[in-house]
Amino acid sequence: MSRADVERAELRRAIERLYETFAIYPLRASMSSCPHCHEPDDEHKLRARPLRELTSDDLAAYAASATLTWGDELDFKHFLPRIFELAATGDLDGPDLEVVYATPGRAGWRAWPIAEQRAVEEYLLASWRVTLAEFPSTHDAGVVLCAIAQSVTDMRPFLGAWRDAEGQAPARHLAALLWRDGNHLVRAGSLSNAFWSSEQRVQQEQIRDWLRDPEVHARLESAFFAATSSDVAEVLSTAVAILEAVRR
Repeated sequence: MSRADVERAELRRAIERLYETFAIYPLRASMSSCPHCHEPDDEHKLRARPLRELTSDDLAAYAASATLTWGDELDFKHFLPRIFELAATGDLDGPDLEVVYATPGRAGWRAWPIAEQRAVEEYLLASWRVTLAEFPSTHDAGVVLCAIAQSVTDMRPFLGAWRDAEGQAPARHLAALLWRDGNHLVRAGSLSNAFWSSEQRVQQEQIRDWLRDPEVHARLESAFFAATSSDVAEVLSTAVAILEAVRR
């Protein structure tokens, strides 16, 4: 079994835990929504089939507006497992991943019961490990990292997992991040994804500190020497040079 297969199995277990943990929150008889933003038919889609069978078309509009102009924290807890399942598999065709992962933060998830917090934490880490396990992956690692930062203030567990992940895929994800954001990091000291904001200064500083970690540099350099094709070696060689500039 490949590393990607192992991580996907862990993600499936994390998703099942979400369903088990949040099963205590039923679909309520009605949900408050902005009448200027949502039609009655929009809510009919949410009630058209059982939770696990809801499709992207059923959920996309709600996932983009949950707790903002549609429903409250309790409504979101009911739909959270299915939304996160579709998001992890890339089957949620609608809001950006950064929008989806920001909702727990708005809903105050760090004040939820411990079991609920742990279920969300396990899911986020499992989805991150799946991303790192193969390249290309369902979601770009830079996108996933920014998405997680919308609701998580301490990025160190995720960055530690990236540093310690074995194989070429994690290094190629890092190379992709450096190719895209290296110039922005050198000139502005920040990442270029538009979803990064002043509210995530702590998270961005943690990422900058992580990039300065000699072990991160050593891992990227080792991946370059272990590259099995000249094309990958060239990408990783350039990424090493960009990382050295970022670290200065």
